[in-house]
Amino acid sequence: MIRTLQAAIAAAFLTVMLPLGVTAQEGRAQAAPPAPMSKAEEGWYQPLRYDADEAITSAEVAFRRHEESAAANELERAVSWLQYAAKRSEDMTRATLAASAAELASIADDLHQGHAVPAASLDAALGRASNALARWHVFMGRTDLARDDELFAAMHVEAAARDLRQAARAARHTLSDGAEVALKDIDEYGDYTVSPVSMERVSHALEALERELDRMAWTMRDANAH
Repeated sequence: MIRTLQAAIAAAFLTVMLPLGVTAQEGRAQAAPPAPMSKAEEGWYQPLRYDADEAITSAEVAFRRHEESAAANELERAVSWLQYAAKRSEDMTRATLAASAAELASIADDLHQGHAVPAASLDAALGRASNALARWHVFMGRTDLARDDELFAAMHVEAAARDLRQAARAARHTLSDGAEVALKDIDEYGDYTVSPVSMERVSHALEALERELDRMAWTMRDANAH
């Protein structure tokens, strides 16, 4: 069942992100955006922006320690955030977020029931989930920039950077020089949501992260082909 779900989500990812060479930027222009979060909801979400990444990391650590029940609980926490994001997403990313949520929920159920789950299967699933979350944060960052809200756009830049690193590690994807520079800038600048940051700087960071996610899509496609 795990392999069937893996094949399904990989197919969904490639169908959404790589149709006839369409990039995320081109696809975004084709899809009607949903209503963005209200400022009140963004304010509620800000301190929780890393929770999905932390759940994914904790699930991986617990699994390596053979703490299957704890890993399953963390996977279910990640599922709740994937579902949350899917309800606030565009067509380009909604399918992959929903597919990742279903995949992680299935793995969590297997772990709760004591079924064997290959480490490689879990790693791949967590990587796809991180990739989908990174794309969602980029989308939300651009949505916030469009309404001149650099504070919340910066919040999504920070979260996207963390998810990108997690996804790259799981996919064994080598980051480009441009992505490394962008991530270093985000790290060295400190908390984007506390330090004053220009819309131009946030926009450049989003562009760099999105380009790298497009590159990673091809890495994941090649891995799935083998």
